[in-house]
Amino acid sequence: MPPRAARAPAGKSTAHVRTKVVSKSLKEIYEDQCKDRQVNVNSSVAASLPERQGAALPTDTLDMSRNYLGDNGIVPLLSVVERNPNLRIVSFVENGLRNNAIIALCAVASRHPGLRSIDVSDNCISEGAGNALIKLLEENPRITTLGIRNTRIDVELRVRIKDLLEKNNALSGGGGGGAVAAVGSAATAAHH
Repeated sequence: MPPRAARAPAGKSTAHVRTKVVSKSLKEIYEDQCKDRQVNVNSSVAASLPERQGAALPTDTLDMSRNYLGDNGIVPLLSVVERNPNLRIVSFVENGLRNNAIIALCAVASRHPGLRSIDVSDNCISEGAGNALIKLLEENPRITTLGIRNTRIDVELRVRIKDLLEKNNALSGGGGGGAVAAVGSAATAAHH
């Protein structure tokens, strides 16, 4: 026999009992994720995040360009990206990222409802990242610009990325700007 559900003592109402949901600030979420993953908190990242509980990022852009995160350091920040459906543009230019970081980024971006533009230029990424980016563009057609300048992604994968960006742009009514974005800066292409 399955166990019975616990009941309130006779004559006692539990209607007044409410559970308190503790909402953390994005800064606290980032710092907690760093601690959980035993990664040093990046002071520039922490300083850029809201300290007020429940507050979203103040803009639709998260620009971490030239702010060394590395493969381990990006993962805690992806928790912030996940919690901000208003984000449209993320830039991780020159962050010391490798293929595993891009794979983690793509896992979050594939189900993100707001992202339109990603820039991972100037990182040491190659075939593994290129394949993850292709899968991302197939799974999330809202992504219409992608910066991959100065990476080790080979020409064949770049052509596939360019074609998928053109397809995504056509679906979104963007008119094919993805071809430029595949080799240009996502942040720049998104504002043209």
